[in-house]
Amino acid sequence: MWLDRFIPGLNDVWVYEMRSYPPLHRLFWLPEFLPMEKEKGSYKIPENFVSVLMKESQGIILNLECSNVDNQCRKYISITSGVIKNENLEDFIVESKKDSYAIYDFQYRGDEDRENNQKFWVYSTCEERVLFSNKASDIKDPLSKGHTELKNYIIDLSKNVFKDLRKPDLKELRPRVNRADKFLSCKWYEPEMESGYNKTGTYGYLVFVDKGYMLSVLQENLWTLVCKIIVELGDEYSSYKVKREETRQEFLWLMKMDGSVEIIGL
Repeated sequence: MWLDRFIPGLNDVWVYEMRSYPPLHRLFWLPEFLPMEKEKGSYKIPENFVSVLMKESQGIILNLECSNVDNQCRKYISITSGVIKNENLEDFIVESKKDSYAIYDFQYRGDEDRENNQKFWVYSTCEERVLFSNKASDIKDPLSKGHTELKNYIIDLSKNVFKDLRKPDLKELRPRVNRADKFLSCKWYEPEMESGYNKTGTYGYLVFVDKGYMLSVLQENLWTLVCKIIVELGDEYSSYKVKREETRQEFLWLMKMDGSVEIIGL
């Protein structure tokens, strides 16, 4: 189409159409849940933060990358998820305690050379649908600025896990249309604004799925859902005189076939 020359995109879907408002999840924004104030000289992540984050979501969060900066403090939350056979769950937990990145080491990629030597597989719940960075230009499309810096792609549910789910057309994934079945994706980017030493801004990507549907998939395949969660708090600024204060914690959030949940610190 002639418009492609001015607003880059793919298959009549343009980059700016995939941008939505930041999700209205109070744990992302309210300071009492991830306090920006330092406690005794360092940041502290509340003990129940992960439990409340997953419990209060509209569905089950399968993929998340959320970065907020305010009051000279940057908050970062990341969630990556996969499913694993129930019989291999204990082995996975042991491996994860040895190496918190085990979820990536055992990720199924369809590699025949690895398949023979792998003890078990973790099947990713989400997959990259289409990459816009090769189709979009910041110079041509100012609305896409920032999108090419992080998560400049559309995430869909993986057919390796959700075999019966219809693959939605790109146009159906647009946040203002939102006709995808049983799941929702949200991508946002609000440019950082500076006022003196204070900077505010947020960007991120969120994918969640209907809880009832997720449980039916687990029960049908004798799987457990495993979510690797990273939470970080840290100073936005540092200098050679002032050490940058920061804290980071990693967790496994497990949901079993009966709906029970277990949280394990890594």
